[in-house]
Amino acid sequence: MTGQLIEDLQRLFQTCEERDGLRYNGIRLNRPDSGGFKVDWKGQYGMITVRVLFFATIRALIGKKEMLVELPSGSSVRELKLEIARKFPHTDQTVKTMLASVNQIFSDDDTQLADQAVVAFFPQVSGG
Repeated sequence: MTGQLIEDLQRLFQTCEERDGLRYNGIRLNRPDSGGFKVDWKGQYGMITVRVLFFATIRALIGKKEMLVELPSGSSVRELKLEIARKFPHTDQTVKTMLASVNQIFSDDDTQLADQAVVAFFPQVSGG
């Protein structure tokens, strides 16, 4: 599907004559002043935005307290972890073992995320 979408968009860009943008299968294409197109995927392909909070060692590794991440609708905590590991490859091993809280409820990796969810990540802890 992704390959077909890219081919369709390339064909569309080549034949587009409208100057203020257009719609293609529900995707809004806006032509900014600089020339190219800006694509708004969110509506058509069901993207969600998740607010991610980092604590303790994961915060130190990433160097951020929080960030917004866009994911396809239906994504789980596992997919969010994969996206974070993709953006910050040096955190790969730590990200895999992080504990997650979704909207202030501890959650496992299979928990599905909703649009505007707040996900907090904590490193595994042990103690006596």
